[in-house]
Amino acid sequence: NLQSSIFDRYASASATVRRRPASSTGAARRRPSRASSAEYVESMADLFQRGGKRAYILRHYHAALKRRLARPYGVNPQLDDAAFVRELARTRELDEPALLALLGRLRAAPVDEAGLLRTVADADAYLSKIED
Repeated sequence: NLQSSIFDRYASASATVRRRPASSTGAARRRPSRASSAEYVESMADLFQRGGKRAYILRHYHAALKRRLARPYGVNPQLDDAAFVRELARTRELDEPALLALLGRLRAAPVDEAGLLRTVADADAYLSKIED
């Protein structure tokens, strides 16, 4: 599934910190817990959200989608979008305008989180449709 857990938790993530028992001086110390992978993912998602990194996330999905589509057919995912779609269409049947439009949306700056999530979900749905 193209959606990784960092971005699945993008809208509702938070970091966790646990308290250590008080030291012999009575002062409580705080230290990060040995974070589980889920806590790490939530922390990273929170950082992306607070940092307004929607464009970064879309670039990540743009590159990941092209790599995933290219891998089975030996197409270079570094090609510009139009050349990439043309080359991919030579190896398999696909809706070229739909894929170009999706890649364009993944390259555009998202207006808001809802737009980001909608675009990523559309990319995931496109992959599911063509991989069946």
